[in-house]
Amino acid sequence: MLRAVSSTLFRSAVASSRLATVPAQATQVAAVRAYSAGHHVETDAQFDARWLAYFQDPNLDLWELRNGLNTLLAHDVIPEPAIVAAALRQARRHNDFALAVRTLEAIRVKSNLDKSIYPWMMKELKPVIDELHISLPEELNIPKLSW
Repeated sequence: MLRAVSSTLFRSAVASSRLATVPAQATQVAAVRAYSAGHHVETDAQFDARWLAYFQDPNLDLWELRNGLNTLLAHDVIPEPAIVAAALRQARRHNDFALAVRTLEAIRVKSNLDKSIYPWMMKELKPVIDELHISLPEELNIPKLSW
């Protein structure tokens, strides 16, 4: 009896698998999509305007500020002083002194390849740093990091 039932089940399973088999030619067709074909190239001015607007948003919360700084600093670019100033103002608005200092420290690390960038950036940011009473990483004896 068991042999008859198992034989019947096996035959019905084989028959149903034959019906579900797709011809070999149909499986060889694949959709091709060029994901970079419609990619919009952003100019430097658009990049700066986008990040400046992001950091000047009055509804920006602390998580979005940290996420934005993470994303911005992950790019292979040193942000303009106006963008850094807006980020520093947001950090102080949220009363996050450490984030403001770490932002300056990240700028210092990113400018290791060209030693003239960091002094220029600090000269440009001096009024904002004085206004917000932010200490520089050098004043806090934070050691220089390099990548």
